[in-house]
Amino acid sequence: MLKIHNLIIHNILKKQFEKDVILKERQTEIVVGPKHEVFFEKILSIYYKKSNPAYGTFDGNITSYPFQTILSNFLAKSISFHEFTIKSLQHFTSKIKEETNATGGFFLIAYFTSQNQEFLATITLNNTTNYDIDEASLDIIEKMILDIEKVDVANIVNINKWKAKEKTYLTFTKGRKDISEYFISFIGCTQLTDSKHFSQQLKSAFNDYLISESLSEDDKISRRMCLFEYLSQKTKERTEISIDEIANNLFPEKPTEFKDFILQEKYGITPAFRCDINTFKDYQYVYFKGKDLNFKFHRNLLFNQTISYNKTEKSLTIKNLDQSVIDQIEQIGT
Repeated sequence: MLKIHNLIIHNILKKQFEKDVILKERQTEIVVGPKHEVFFEKILSIYYKKSNPAYGTFDGNITSYPFQTILSNFLAKSISFHEFTIKSLQHFTSKIKEETNATGGFFLIAYFTSQNQEFLATITLNNTTNYDIDEASLDIIEKMILDIEKVDVANIVNINKWKAKEKTYLTFTKGRKDISEYFISFIGCTQLTDSKHFSQQLKSAFNDYLISESLSEDDKISRRMCLFEYLSQKTKERTEISIDEIANNLFPEKPTEFKDFILQEKYGITPAFRCDINTFKDYQYVYFKGKDLNFKFHRNLLFNQTISYNKTEKSLTIKNLDQSVIDQIEQIGT
């Protein structure tokens, strides 16, 4: 369950191609009520719907990248949440002053918990022109509304992962445009890795492990199918995959051995991350086992039309049968 502990919104006024910045600082935290919770949940939903999020860690140079120190001071209760947001706002402003393409916007910071995990979200939002009908004149009118669909400049710190020194405690959303360098610099992340990279590394490590175990081809296919089903479910749920869960579900006979193999330094995989399901498309098979009929085939056979599916007739047609299959059928006398 999501719980917002602290929430504030400041406003940064800056035009594109100009360096002048005007700050409108909110003097107190927002008293969180139901409307704020619904609003923030919508923003998070949009954030997590973005494909291929980028992951990173804080740079070790705390002098050049002070955001992590400011955050640490807040978590240690050395400064108040309001003071933390003002210091963060000032630091962010120092970055965008040097970026002529950068514009202002609403600067939202929220400290919240979800599923027993602590998070700190830093998000910038902008207004956009929208249209309405004036009830008195019945004419079209323009009005400015908050554009929450464009959550393109945003970061979430998983504080639990940060404390545990995992590799993916910083996430940045990749939306309609690439992540702004000045925003990454503001957070203090100098190296980013996206979910597609982690997924490719997992696939490589998984295949290497299957080879190392000298499994039969059928067993390899079966485990790849199970992995694809698990990853597909996590993708639908928009949640991170877990190497622990994969180990326990796919290799219950020796989960620790599998986990140690997958998390070797050469693969550079983190214990949990958002998966890029497209990387594993070739793990997808169609499988059926009934009383008198069993079959299993790779998804590619549908695309190259070796197997044709007729939705209306609910039938499959197989072309280019192997000679051994033909011989068996002809022996039956059909």
